[in-house]
Amino acid sequence: MSLPSCSHKQLSLPERRTLLHTGSLLLCWRPKAHTELNISYHKHHVRPRAQRSCKASAAAPNVGKQPSEGVDLNPQEVMSRDEVISLVGLGSWRLRPFMAPAFETLGAHIEGAWRHLPLGSLQIFPVEPDLQYCDSADPEGKRRDSQEPPSPGPEKGAPGWPRLQMENRCYSTRAFRKMHLELAHRQDDLQVLHAVIFPRLEYDIPILSMDMVGKGNQVSLCIIDPCPVRLDRSIPGFFREITLHLQSQLGLSSNRQTPEWGKAIFSDLCLLMRPTSPQDLAGFLKYAIALHQAYLTSFANATPVVNNREARLAGIAASHQRYALHQRQNDRTRKVLQASFNPAFTERYMNEVLFDFHK
Repeated sequence: MSLPSCSHKQLSLPERRTLLHTGSLLLCWRPKAHTELNISYHKHHVRPRAQRSCKASAAAPNVGKQPSEGVDLNPQEVMSRDEVISLVGLGSWRLRPFMAPAFETLGAHIEGAWRHLPLGSLQIFPVEPDLQYCDSADPEGKRRDSQEPPSPGPEKGAPGWPRLQMENRCYSTRAFRKMHLELAHRQDDLQVLHAVIFPRLEYDIPILSMDMVGKGNQVSLCIIDPCPVRLDRSIPGFFREITLHLQSQLGLSSNRQTPEWGKAIFSDLCLLMRPTSPQDLAGFLKYAIALHQAYLTSFANATPVVNNREARLAGIAASHQRYALHQRQNDRTRKVLQASFNPAFTERYMNEVLFDFHK
């Protein structure tokens, strides 16, 4: 006997076409002359709730209670990067002055989309104060609450160089247990953006996992994947269709091998690449922004698992645990942390901030 493939509302064929069309609109940015990434920004993502247009796109009618409800999806409406940053809040991040445009852009879109969720649905996920902002030059956190601009850090070759700073924001919703965005910057210009959305264990929703690593303006690694939470490692059919559609539209494919620790957790839809040109990087950013928005649109109003509940919930919990345990096996992350902080802090940071798991 076959069971429903997912616990959320099943989408009809017209609804799936609408969602695919919305994803297509998210890729239709006009290039701005002042940005080398050739990306501009939809007002749809960042317009404050009070300023939303009451128009609806005739080409893309609303599907249920999507984040696009009541918003003009005209792809010709664009905003500058500075307008996006100032509206969605990345300007309040301590690390903003240190981050290259690609990291700043993606971080602004991610947090902006979270803040764009229906009023009252987004809550702050508790993180210990000493883990919200971490500075290897201030391990005791004496300057953690200071409103002064970040200090430049030690001179090259001096004790404490290269300084590592990490900043974290975490939220939650009814369906998502933890929505985590981390920015990290090291004084030798290593930069990291890490974002994960962990659904609650009662929901058959993939874990959306995203990482971008680089040095200065050169991005060396991009990963994004809807990591499966089923024992057979399958993805809900309609979301698989959306993911493949977006990858096809942008002509994206992986050009790096999956690391050993990732083989047990990533799906066959995982995009893992090293951008070889500004166009490659722009393509990844467009894809990451569009897939992230489609993920929120698809699953924000999901319902808990009902059919065959006990067996399916056991599989979901095991998959979440598998994801956390294998991510913790990433030696590169551990080595970067241990080079700037002590081993005890490293384990605490990886287990409580990056890859926590609680049944």
